[in-house]
Amino acid sequence: MINLKDVLRSPLAHCSLIFILAFAFIACKDLISGGRTQIAKPALTVNQLAFNGSPQTVTLTATNAAYTLSGQTQTNVGNYTATVTLTDTANYEWEDGTTEPLILNWSITYTVTFNSNGGSTVVPVFVVHHGDTITAPTPPTTSEGGITANRFRGWYKNNGTFAQAWDFATDTVTENITLYAEWGYRLGETGPGGGKIFYIADGQEGRPLGFTVEGYTGTTGPFAGYTAHYLEVASTNAAASTRWGGNTQIFNGLTNYAITTQVNDAIANGVIGNGRKDTQIIIAALGTDIEYAARSASAYTTDSGHTDWFLPSITELNLLYQSTSAVSGMPETGYFWSSSQSSALGAWMQIFDNDNQQPFAKNTQFTVRAMRAF
Repeated sequence: MINLKDVLRSPLAHCSLIFILAFAFIACKDLISGGRTQIAKPALTVNQLAFNGSPQTVTLTATNAAYTLSGQTQTNVGNYTATVTLTDTANYEWEDGTTEPLILNWSITYTVTFNSNGGSTVVPVFVVHHGDTITAPTPPTTSEGGITANRFRGWYKNNGTFAQAWDFATDTVTENITLYAEWGYRLGETGPGGGKIFYIADGQEGRPLGFTVEGYTGTTGPFAGYTAHYLEVASTNAAASTRWGGNTQIFNGLTNYAITTQVNDAIANGVIGNGRKDTQIIIAALGTDIEYAARSASAYTTDSGHTDWFLPSITELNLLYQSTSAVSGMPETGYFWSSSQSSALGAWMQIFDNDNQQPFAKNTQFTVRAMRAF
């Protein structure tokens, strides 16, 4: 009589049992899946294409005779679906045992690129509907200084001229576009000191790209020289009527023009950047116990907290006169003191009724309008 336990202990019995179980597993699997061959699900190589005006086609990461792809070609901007369909669901199934078509989403988009013109990088925006507006990105930043003043003005459709600002509320995207960042200030804008920008050393139309503000090393309000790109004029007069001061006194180191032709030459040659230094020289000589033009200009204050206002030189004051038609709120009439000296008895003033500069006695009372350079 055969003992079943002895049979099962034999190596041959073990192999037979394993074979039987494996066969049973395969048979059950085929019974459940119907004996279909399993196919790995493909994906799209990319699901977003940039609009170029021509038909564009998405492709799959793998190809197989067991399935077909449809809906893979489009031309216009929009959201689309591509469909992957098994060719024979009686013999093929997906790796998860299903046989339904695969729906793969893809799109053609307009690309809005942002050129920050030296500022921090701004990520492009992808638009999937013709005529959509876009949300303004986080403004770029810069520490370049100079004419940028580290101040972002906005996004514009054209670079260099910055004639057309992009309005994120109303402008719509109808093609691939690049928007350009503008930095700094424009003529007539409110400056950081609360005054008006009336001169920009931007390297255009004969203007320099920046100018040197002369430093002052005396004991009263010393400051190091620096490069500036803007002149900002106070929005109100620092004094309606005050004398220049220091009658009969020569101020050493002060800008001095003895005759009109010297002033005309300085204006023609664009000599600016000396008014702040001259203001401090005058204050150091005359003190702060009395009222006079340079002290009134230096003491001008606004809510901005800037304390670098000064009495402009005659050439700087003439630049203000030249800009009165372009900058609103500027003086159009009156006689204004400059910080430029003509002699021991006189200093230069600008007449705003016309383009005229004249030396006048220092004890004459004229109007004072402060400036700052940055």
